[in-house]
Amino acid sequence: MKKSKMKLATVASLALLVLAGVTTIPGVNSSSFLPYPIYRDYSYLNGEYTALKGLELKAYSIKFTGTEKAKLFGTDLEFQNFEITAPVIVQTICVLDRGIYEPATARYRLSVATDINDTARQEFMRQIKSYWKAKDPEELKSYQYLPQEKFLWLDKKQYVLYLQPDNEWDGATYHFYAAGKVIRLTLQGFQKGGGTGGISYFVSHNLIFKFPTNKINAGDNIDISPTRFWELDRNGFFKNAPTSKRK
Repeated sequence: MKKSKMKLATVASLALLVLAGVTTIPGVNSSSFLPYPIYRDYSYLNGEYTALKGLELKAYSIKFTGTEKAKLFGTDLEFQNFEITAPVIVQTICVLDRGIYEPATARYRLSVATDINDTARQEFMRQIKSYWKAKDPEELKSYQYLPQEKFLWLDKKQYVLYLQPDNEWDGATYHFYAAGKVIRLTLQGFQKGGGTGGISYFVSHNLIFKFPTNKINAGDNIDISPTRFWELDRNGFFKNAPTSKRK
């Protein structure tokens, strides 16, 4: 009888953890029980994890793995690197116009660096403007119905610039500029399961950019027209917006 009560108590405790969205301790994953995670700001761990300020992530585990110096977007950057294990939904089979989607556990490297001289932001802008200038007039009219490789998410005075990869395979990398930081997200592979869509799913469902007054989630499909983008650029919005500056 006592054993049955103890077993029921254990099951009840685990159920409460799942309902509460408790995640494993970042960098520590000694248990085989992995409750489904919720969005968390991991900068509260302090130390190297303060580099994650401004991001909310949905992950099973996050572990700091060291620093790395690299030349990217015309400037020398020092990245803080983190290894992430996270749940995603990927496409495993595609038959005609229908696909089969299944859960998987994917591994990522998230790297964060400060754009001290504003040169990285300027290179992001240059690539985005070149991307739109190369479009023909008919394609510009249908922009909202087409996937954009290089553009931004905008919400009032808060924005995120992005350059997305041209595939979904291992090694595919997204680059972001947000609030004075360059953020690099690379799909490293799958720990369990597998399929296509691992990088785009993470960006849309496991990553939120957090600003002082609001949040931006790529899954919300915040969009503006190319015409509005150029208008904002001419008015100096991207250079002078509060979120252009390091906080």
